[in-house]
Amino acid sequence: MRLTLAIIIAKLASFFVKALNQGQATSLPGLLARKIDPKVLAKLSRKLKKGVIIVSGTNGKTTPTRLISNILKEANFSFIHNRAGANLLSGVTSSLLEKCSITGSLNQDWAIFEVDEATVPKVAEQTKPKVIVLMNLFRDQLDRYGELEKLANLWRETINNLPEETKIILNADDPLVSSIAINNKNIYFYGVNNENYKIEKIAESADSKNCPNCKEPLVYSALFYSHIGKYVCPKCGLKRPNLNLSAEEIRLNSFENIELKLRQNTNQLDLKAYLPGFYNAYNVLASTTVGLNLNISEDKIKQGIKNTKAAFGRLERFKLDNHNAILMLVKNPTGFNEVIRLLEIDGKKKKIIITLNDNIPDGRDISWIWDVDFERLIKTADYIFVAGQRAEELVLRLKYAGFNLNSLKQEKDYCKLLEISLAKLDNDETLYILPTYSSMLDLRKVIAEKGCVKKTWA
Repeated sequence: MRLTLAIIIAKLASFFVKALNQGQATSLPGLLARKIDPKVLAKLSRKLKKGVIIVSGTNGKTTPTRLISNILKEANFSFIHNRAGANLLSGVTSSLLEKCSITGSLNQDWAIFEVDEATVPKVAEQTKPKVIVLMNLFRDQLDRYGELEKLANLWRETINNLPEETKIILNADDPLVSSIAINNKNIYFYGVNNENYKIEKIAESADSKNCPNCKEPLVYSALFYSHIGKYVCPKCGLKRPNLNLSAEEIRLNSFENIELKLRQNTNQLDLKAYLPGFYNAYNVLASTTVGLNLNISEDKIKQGIKNTKAAFGRLERFKLDNHNAILMLVKNPTGFNEVIRLLEIDGKKKKIIITLNDNIPDGRDISWIWDVDFERLIKTADYIFVAGQRAEELVLRLKYAGFNLNSLKQEKDYCKLLEISLAKLDNDETLYILPTYSSMLDLRKVIAEKGCVKKTWA
């Protein structure tokens, strides 16, 4: 009776939110339903034919869940996906409530959830996932989450309490993530062996430079970005685990795509993903590992990955007044540095919009911008347009990075921002837009009014 009442209230809330044009109802239905029946998520997840897949990580939730959903689609599985990105308990619950009947029945095989890092323990406890993918841990909104070790300990407790049959998929190249694997038999590691894109030294701002066990500085034979790479602790012997799936070759084709040769034991998979950037190699690796563990054929996996387009705000391409534009969400030092790395690939000078907000979804603490390697951006950017609630601090950071103030333009109004930035472009130039989360939503509204992008998640 309580479950039925929770579902009715949730569906009414969803109807009125959409009818009044107040959003997509991605969180409120779940929030209300949980107040009526706190076990609604557990009850509904048990109705799925196959079960739940959870994906989490600081940098890497939205894209890998899209990759996995397309792999499931190719394999003719039905599924529920919190595609709009509401990844807290209320959002995860809302996605099931939207698809269930009044009596709580669900006809789908799987539910695939991207889950906020700190919310993983609660979602996992209530849904008893069949597969859980843990991508990485970086500093992100420390005013909300605290230190990385705290999150790692929460994840460790979580996987130790999962059912024995749960498949646990971990990024071996992140020492903090791989170290949570203790006494678990059903663990699968993925990582990169190709060293063509390694970097020379670990950045001062890297998040996990020390051994998670004994705190001794880790030694890297290959470093890919931040603290991600091939590592060993000279004191206690902690090292990168053996890989179940590895990227043996990676080719970055600027903003077009990446090509990979993956290896599972003696078996090789050649893949192409239309998701540029080195970091997307990890998204492909994680998603492929899921597909293989669900016994989906290699052909279906390849096609699912090939069919995946960049997610909302993540390397999203569109036309803006006859100019090409690319929107790339930036929300922490590691992600921003990887975007800078991508901008460098073709060696061309670029005109770039950077926006910085400090709303709750962004994190109130913006000191992370001082850990972004803006000094490298000088070689790539010939003009930068700055906007957002904390534009002044961003201009100051760019000034200290060595930018000529004559090459910077600050504008608070997003309509004017687009006008002045487009006016600076030559006919064949692309505009690169790098916003933090809430400023991305604000800027996207202005762009959507021009008819250049969809107003909602696609």
